[in-house]
Amino acid sequence: MGSDRHYPEEAPTHVVRVGAFTISPTPVTNEEFTAFVKATGHRTVAERPLDPAQFPDAPPRTSRRGPWSSPRPPVRWT
Repeated sequence: MGSDRHYPEEAPTHVVRVGAFTISPTPVTNEEFTAFVKATGHRTVAERPLDPAQFPDAPPRTSRRGPWSSPRPPVRWT
């Protein structure tokens, strides 16, 4: 697992052992996922707060949820 040729946080490559698990032969539907979220209170990675310490080289404006702040006005395509 991992990579020595891409992002630094993926290194070093290493062996990982995974215990037995079950996987459904069909995808989960939106309806099924919604029921799961309601039953468990699960929050996806996209819904969890970001930890800026995990992204030390990222501009501060990119470590907040929602539209990125920008001092520039929006682009007009027409």
